[in-house]
Amino acid sequence: MSRHTIEANNSEKFAVVVGYDATLETYFGQVIDRQIEHEEEERAARVIAGEQEEDDQTPERDAVILWVGASVGEVPTVAELARLVEPYAVLTSGLVERLCNDQRREAHPATPLQRAMRGLTHER
Repeated sequence: MSRHTIEANNSEKFAVVVGYDATLETYFGQVIDRQIEHEEEERAARVIAGEQEEDDQTPERDAVILWVGASVGEVPTVAELARLVEPYAVLTSGLVERLCNDQRREAHPATPLQRAMRGLTHER
């Protein structure tokens, strides 16, 4: 699996990670809201330090606001990945080349275990 942290259009607000997952045969992208991530980390630290009770009534907020490529073959091309993350970041030509190289380098036939696991999750 490859993983690249890239500059977001608004890097103060968002963190963007992209890559290629050979096991799932897909490119992936994640966009993290830095403010929510920071607030949740602070809340967890206060609970651990005993400064705040853990509140089962207040659910944790998920800092991941976009996650694509989490299932088999979901994002088959770099062009599709670029389209999906475009509101948050631009894939440079150098990064596009690296992602294509990642796919070529990591591509391999699915192992028997991977095929069996896909059968359990009803994926191809």
